[in-house]
Amino acid sequence: INAEYGGKLIANDDEYNGDTFVRYVVIGCQHTERTRLAERAAEYVRQGARLLYTCPDEFDVYDDGRFCFGMAMPLVDLICKTTGVVPYGLGKPNSHMLRMALKLLLAKRPDLGWKNVLFVGDSMGTDIRTAIENGVDCALVMSGTTTPEKLARSAIQPNFVFPSVKEIHDVISQVPLPVEGDLDDY
Repeated sequence: INAEYGGKLIANDDEYNGDTFVRYVVIGCQHTERTRLAERAAEYVRQGARLLYTCPDEFDVYDDGRFCFGMAMPLVDLICKTTGVVPYGLGKPNSHMLRMALKLLLAKRPDLGWKNVLFVGDSMGTDIRTAIENGVDCALVMSGTTTPEKLARSAIQPNFVFPSVKEIHDVISQVPLPVEGDLDDY
């Protein structure tokens, strides 16, 4: 949980004396219990700070299948309910991050474009949605939050589905990667 005031970033447990108006509160993933920080964030928002968040996921899944709580949205939802504000999401599926990634890609490899990119993710609601809404081919890995049932019922569908990232690596390692100037063949 970060807040910004007067050009200074307040990060998690940093002390803030309350003398300066906090302009933004940014909620990211918190994998520790931080009730006091959540209350402080809600108070900044109640006083007029803008609420931003990094990820709309409710939970994640560890490699061994256990649930991982501490994602941003439960806290964002609580702050919205208690303060009446409307937040803004900075992360997926916000297309701004993809436009910035393409800009960086083109700066290094002007011969590349979205047709040469595979967006890999484990969540239908953020990762796969981001790719589809931006015209990027996508691969879903079933090692995250998406179950076979969710995939079957989803209105959006990825281009590819793999059990995990390892299988993507296995497939890609069998295909020769293009070098600059050879992309007309792909």
